[in-house]
Amino acid sequence: MQITANIKQTDALYSTKRTILQKLDIAPRVTFDLTLKVPLSDKVLPFLRLANVNNAELLKSLTPEQLKQPISEVNEAASLAMLRSHLQTKLDGYRTTIDEDTSRQRATLSAFSPKPKKSAHEGMVETNHNRATLFKRS
Repeated sequence: MQITANIKQTDALYSTKRTILQKLDIAPRVTFDLTLKVPLSDKVLPFLRLANVNNAELLKSLTPEQLKQPISEVNEAASLAMLRSHLQTKLDGYRTTIDEDTSRQRATLSAFSPKPKKSAHEGMVETNHNRATLFKRS
């Protein structure tokens, strides 16, 4: 899955943030690849932490290395909320839920399973046998 994030040029601290991002080898607009093996690259949280800094004095005192750790509880909460929002947007793009997909998959698999077909066929054979027996008696 990919998420794209950016620091807007209209951000009053854009220039300083861009300089710090360059030191981290991250662009102001970036697409992160999230996978099961690497759910968060080492650049996602530093980017989001920096994006959520609103204080010029704090920003000037930050080093790229400090962004690898939480800056403050408020900043970390805002950064994680931003990540959650990106992920929720991706999730909302799907037409069905995982539960619906699982139910459909089970229904599809049972349609191809020989057991229901076999049971249906056995029932048809038995019904036709009973009809034939009744027909012979009359």
